[in-house]
Formats: sequence, structure tokens, C-alpha cells
Amino acid sequence: LDVCAEVYLRLSERMQHKDDPAQRLVLLREGIKRYPNYNRINALKNEEKEILSPRLDFRMEYAYPEEPIHLWVQHRNLQGFTVKLYQLFLSAESDALVKVGPKTVTKYGKLVGEEHFDLPPTPDYRLRMDTVKMKPLKTGIYYAVAVPDGHRNTIRGALIYVSSLQVLHRALPDNRQEMVVLDKQSGHPVAAA
Repeated sequence: LDVCAEVYLRLSERMQHKDDPAQRLVLLREGIKRYPNYNRINALKNEEKEILSPRLDFRMEYAYPEEPIHLWVQHRNLQGFTVKLYQLFLSAESDALVKVGPKTVTKYGKLVGEEHFDLPPTPDYRLRMDTVKMKPLKTGIYYAVAVPDGHRNTIRGALIYVSSLQVLHRALPDNRQEMVVLDKQSGHPVAAA
């Protein structure tokens, strides 16, 4: 009988590449029901748990002062999330920005806002990409903490540099580089920057 249960596990692994989590979940649940005493039943249960687990990731293209910030949100199995924004009172060159975590936020940050966003359902258990708009921010360095509704153990965080400036650089011969400071929105060079 263990061989039959192992077949369910192997089929599930193959189905993972077909990106149909709902069908995979049906298969796993059938294997769990039919072979509850299988010595590797936890392997089936762990795969089931992974499909049912919530997921939240986000990214942004850039943040311009006093303009709404567009977040691309990849999610599944969540109803919504809250973004907590902390302004970090550090210079852009600070070593503390290399690896920002709770200690850095506590030491150098101040909570300046929270926004909640509702997410569309994902009944097929697939990852979904959506866009949400955050309120505009003033020039500065921020740390955004995304807290999924009902799942505080899957928190995500990211630095946000809010500036109208962007540095464009390219490599030149002899290990030299050329750098130009541009306005992020217009793409025009900024004089004396």
C-alpha cells in the first residue's frame, strides 16, 4: 500500500509544473484520505499545507514625491493586507540601510501612516498579480511593512526611496563610469546635480 500512496506524492510533484494547484489539492486530499497510515503521510500533508498557505510579495517601480505609489502585489489565499509606513531618519549612504529589520526601524524610524488594501479572492490557489495605489509621500527614506490580514507570521518589508532624482550610470573603458542625474518622471538631466 505504501507504493500506492507514493504514487500520489509523485503525481503531485509532476502536477506542480502544470500550475494547477486546485487539481493538485484534490489529488493530495484523496491520497491523504485513502492512505492515512502511510509512513510518509506528512509529505502529502506538507504539500497540501503549502498550497493552502497565504502568500504576499510586493514591489514598486519607483516613488516620486507627492505622487501616488503603485505597488505590484503578488498574492494568494489572502483577503487583504495593511501597509505600515515608517520614515527612516538616515542618510542614503548609511550602513544601517544595508540590512533593514525591526531593530533598524525601532532605532531610526517613526510610523507615519497605515493603509489597508482589499485583495480579490484566489479560489484556484494560484498566485495572482494586482496593483494597488498608496498615498503620496514626501521626499525621504521609508520602510514599508506589509501585514497580511489574519497572518502576522508572513510579514514582508521593503525600503522605499522617495525622490525626484535617479542616477543613470554606464561603464566606460579603463574601469571608468559615467553618471548622470535625471528627473525620474521626465527623464531629463538635472543641472548641477
